[in-house]
Amino acid sequence: MGNIAWCWKLLLCLCLVPWGTCRADVAAANTSLPVYSGLVLEVGAEAQVLQLAPFIEYAQTGTEPRTPEALAITAPDWQQNRTASINLGYQTEPAWFRTVWRTDTMAGRDFMLEITSAQLDELTVFLYEGGRLLRRWQTGDRLPFADRPFPDRNFVFPVTLQPGQEYQLYFRVHNSEAMEFPVLLGERTAYSD
Repeated sequence: MGNIAWCWKLLLCLCLVPWGTCRADVAAANTSLPVYSGLVLEVGAEAQVLQLAPFIEYAQTGTEPRTPEALAITAPDWQQNRTASINLGYQTEPAWFRTVWRTDTMAGRDFMLEITSAQLDELTVFLYEGGRLLRRWQTGDRLPFADRPFPDRNFVFPVTLQPGQEYQLYFRVHNSEAMEFPVLLGERTAYSD
């Protein structure tokens, strides 16, 4: 089974070379975060808009935990997404999603992280740099639109990536509709205020 998983990761990396490069089986730098064994997206100078679905792992843990640190204690069974999009169907409990990116030696650049499903009831996003929490966003379609970090019908989050860093991103999502989770990382210049 391990060889099949490794072959899948290698094939996925080869298909995504035009967007950047990727590595597999890298642990989070901070031991209080869950160990990450999925594909790592290498964000390079050529990155413009990246589909993150191939780099996402997901887990279903029930109503608790509510933070990635608490998630590490529960040791959920993470599943690597194996499709071009993420759709877990109807769920009664929240789901967790995670991904890891590395930046090359490019100068710091501004990106926008976009979840293009505008119908998520509750969405909490945790952004870590090298295991240290940088930002936490709480949003959803049940919260006031004015509270969103960026005025858009989708959920959009401004992210500045520094050169030569590793970023861990965790999403806790609860929804009464189908659990669709399309995620993009795009350069800031593609968005207007």
